[in-house]
Amino acid sequence: MNTADLDQQIIQFIQAESRPTEEEFNTLALRLFEHQFQHNQLYQRLCRNRGLTPADAEDWRQIPSVPTDAFKSAEFCSFPPERAVRTFRSSGTTQQDRSRHHLDTLEIYEASLLPNFREHMLPDRLVAGRQDYNLKMPFLCLMPSATSQPDSSLIHMIQVAMEKFGTEESGYFVNAGGSFEDDRLIEALTQACSTCQPVMLLGAAFSFVHLLDECYRLSKSFELPAGSRLMETGGYKGKTREIPREELHRMLAELFSIPDTHIVNEYGMSEICVQFYDVKLKDSLEGRVPRHFKSVPHWSRVSILDPETMQETEGEGLIQICDLSNRGSVVHLLTSDWGVRRDDGFEVFGRAPGAASKGCSLTLDEMLTNNNG
Repeated sequence: MNTADLDQQIIQFIQAESRPTEEEFNTLALRLFEHQFQHNQLYQRLCRNRGLTPADAEDWRQIPSVPTDAFKSAEFCSFPPERAVRTFRSSGTTQQDRSRHHLDTLEIYEASLLPNFREHMLPDRLVAGRQDYNLKMPFLCLMPSATSQPDSSLIHMIQVAMEKFGTEESGYFVNAGGSFEDDRLIEALTQACSTCQPVMLLGAAFSFVHLLDECYRLSKSFELPAGSRLMETGGYKGKTREIPREELHRMLAELFSIPDTHIVNEYGMSEICVQFYDVKLKDSLEGRVPRHFKSVPHWSRVSILDPETMQETEGEGLIQICDLSNRGSVVHLLTSDWGVRRDDGFEVFGRAPGAASKGCSLTLDEMLTNNNG
């Protein structure tokens, strides 16, 4: 199967009107594994050194996973690197501690991004029976625009979502130099309070801490229109004081006069194309008791691994993700994050304990050692 046909299969799987079966997921995951094994020599070497090739795998769980930290040291491309149309990089202070994820197309990434964002951030805006919207809302983004940071997967995600679901009043409130435009943002929030149109605020956790500090300094608070909501993406990276998520959400709910259910945490990373969202907004707007964990889109799977045995556990452990939209690199990734299963979703606690995860300390030896078995 050529790459174009495989891409269309992945997109069709993502856009399926009814949830595909586990067998269908497994079949496509193994097809992706075979494609990546064939076209990604570094990954092929890792698989051979682990004694696992496409001929050996019958289940997606058997596909060898690559630690996301390995993307800092090696180029995982399932295509010739010169064909990359975009390289997303993780946040970091130096080039050495930034992961690199190369993509030869943005079509799959955006096919994964849009329905997932829509389902979890705008479930009340969907016109019954149609995949479009009769109502959009202003996006107030506490981040720079994609033109100033083209290597940020998060900012690209926000740009694509804004173009699809945002109104003309949408905008960015961090300039190209990384400085917050507090006056403009406070003016936009004040204006929003005088209308009946709900707004969506989006940004990293440290951006919202900065806004909280500035509003406290000015003795400012807001009563945003009913239906307003907020998406925070975690992330402090030493930029500001850190506030536990539950407390941060409580403070933001008070600042903006919105319910906690309308404050959603998004979990993603530069090394994968899929994102994961809290389900509490969706539950609340669809009349269910809000649950406090993240859902898993039907084109991905999440496993929790015991750090000692590297086997699945019912308790807390390392988060491992199988992402069918990750065609350009590897389909199965081991993160260095810590979490636990919750019903049909999962909860993220943060980075794994430093000494707990031998899986995350994979060195390049395993990938660079020649062992054709």
